[in-house]
Amino acid sequence: ARWAAGHPAVSSPTDDLDGDGFDHLFEYALGLDPSIPNRDVVSITYDAISLYLTYSRPVAAMDASYQVEWTGTLGAAWINAGVSQQVIKDDGVRRTIRAVIPRGSVSRRFIRLKIGLASETNR
Repeated sequence: ARWAAGHPAVSSPTDDLDGDGFDHLFEYALGLDPSIPNRDVVSITYDAISLYLTYSRPVAAMDASYQVEWTGTLGAAWINAGVSQQVIKDDGVRRTIRAVIPRGSVSRRFIRLKIGLASETNR
């Protein structure tokens, strides 16, 4: 409620006021400004064994849930098997999280950060 009050143009959690491809729920959960287009809000790196998705979120967004999921084929079910998340930085205001995703033996993985609210079903 405090975040929405600070952004009066926000009308719906599924809208995307700034047209950056992130809806208002995503912008809230990552502590972004919904009136300013954002880029590079997550980073993905890899090594021979794992893929790593790193994102930063506000400590105050305690009603948001964050789940990293992957699939080998678009259109297939998203899963979180083998995914772990670790806080790698916490300054009391923001937390930086690194999710470790198994690379597996397939040539590609599609990864997403799924955001939800405690009061509703995850999106």
